[in-house]
Amino acid sequence: MMKKIAIIGVVVVLVAAVLLLSQFVPSLQEKKSLLGGEYEKVLRHLERTYPEKIKLVYVKTLSMWGPLTKQRADTILKENLLVKDRLSTNTYHIDDSYEYINGKFTRYPDIRGKNIKEILATKNDGLSIRLSSSLGYRIPQFKNIDEVKEFLDKYSDVLVDEASFAEKYKIEYFSLFEPDHLILSQRFPVDDDTTAEIVNNFKEDVIPRIKQVYNGKIEYQIGNADVWNFTKLNVSGLDHFGVLIGGMCDFELFKEKVDEIFSKAENLSESYNVPWVISELWINKKYDEEGNTCDLTGKRTRYYNYVFEKSRTSKNLVGIMIDTWNVDEPGFETSVKDTASEQTIKEFFESWD
Repeated sequence: MMKKIAIIGVVVVLVAAVLLLSQFVPSLQEKKSLLGGEYEKVLRHLERTYPEKIKLVYVKTLSMWGPLTKQRADTILKENLLVKDRLSTNTYHIDDSYEYINGKFTRYPDIRGKNIKEILATKNDGLSIRLSSSLGYRIPQFKNIDEVKEFLDKYSDVLVDEASFAEKYKIEYFSLFEPDHLILSQRFPVDDDTTAEIVNNFKEDVIPRIKQVYNGKIEYQIGNADVWNFTKLNVSGLDHFGVLIGGMCDFELFKEKVDEIFSKAENLSESYNVPWVISELWINKKYDEEGNTCDLTGKRTRYYNYVFEKSRTSKNLVGIMIDTWNVDEPGFETSVKDTASEQTIKEFFESWD
């Protein structure tokens, strides 16, 4: 009797596990319905499409949600893909997040399955894809520079694995983790020369390895473009580099910061003959980047327009990525959905060639 109960218990656990996994990993039938063919056949016929200008608005992707039923995941995807028509975007961002705990990298649970589902749906909708690998908001803290370098050595292996995944699904753009943001977020100070040296060594080590397994375009995002002299970087070997531009309450100070970042980015681009993108443009509705109250709701259009007008005259700028369409977070309430800024972005993307 006890043996039968034990067997029944095992069966129940296995069935529960299968049902749970089915919520996250797209089934073969789902893959067929997304792209109209058998899964392996679909993979063989995936192609890359490179728009002349990368036009992207970040959305709340499946990887940002917890457990999802198939119906709920489909609903989220359907909403996210509205950015193509509502904002005239041509590229979609997907993030593969990791945690770094006790010297080891762990992928966030169930993200890979969600990413596959999102990739296939996005490709089917005619959008290009930008994949990045990140640590989310959990930036690890180290005791010294040697520990930072050890982290980056291990992370190179993670990125090569990610690049193999990106190649399998013919992802157009693969964005490298931003070591400068990691370095400048440490509790000990690091000067610009040391920061540039570490980033350059990291890039020179990992890019050749990535190119062995990935044939798409490689990007590196400069995560703290406004706080250090990133012109010291060597951006050779990249297809383009990206800079982050954030908002602030004072419009005049914002313009000064944007002017400075544009100047540095254009100089770096010309020096290495490598184009650049604004890889994250965020303008808060209610707070500045320091968390101070700053209600810009309904007033953000002039911030966007200032960046857009400069972008029209920038020689080597090949992409802009807006943060965000439908994601609001405390202290970073940047969603443009159903606001005046949404139409401003759409009009710019439609006319920017």
